[in-house]
Amino acid sequence: MTKPLNNPNMKRIILLLLVLSCFRFSYGEELRTEIQKLAQEQIESKFIRVDRPVLYTSNILILLQGFPTKQDSAIFKELIDSLNVVIDKWDVSLIPNETSNLSVIINLPHQESSKNFIIRDDDQMQVIKSTVYLNLPDSLDFISRKKNIYYYIFRTLAVLKSDHNNDNPIAGSIFTESKAENITFHPVDFEIIKEL
Repeated sequence: MTKPLNNPNMKRIILLLLVLSCFRFSYGEELRTEIQKLAQEQIESKFIRVDRPVLYTSNILILLQGFPTKQDSAIFKELIDSLNVVIDKWDVSLIPNETSNLSVIINLPHQESSKNFIIRDDDQMQVIKSTVYLNLPDSLDFISRKKNIYYYIFRTLAVLKSDHNNDNPIAGSIFTESKAENITFHPVDFEIIKEL
């Protein structure tokens, strides 16, 4: 009886696993570098900036108003958890009162035509407060609801240039697509938020 490490087949399997591990690590590093490069290009071309982008410079306190569903609340919890992983400078959280700096108004009657807005201080290069109006009909499936929520929340975290859409397009990116239904939760979107 041969010892397992003296078995030629076992040696081949171990060697194959080592080669695959090295390839996976190398490919993962290349992919990470490419995503970082894409994120930097997007930041330079899509956001209003002087020496840095206009963005939140403190904790992001989200207040849900109107008539969010249980699905909407679950999506916001996931969104907040995702943002807290990539944002290391401050926290993102849901709050129950009016001291928010990001108000999200969902399915409030007669608000369909209300426009999202960002109050900013260009001297300090910061977002002071944002308000997002979302019309999410009950008939909208979970993924469509999630796309709308991510699209409009991500786009309020930093101020985009008004003419940014044609610069360095990335199919499926929140910061490139002109409609929420076209996004694919591209990894570059999270990298952009992390870099900002």
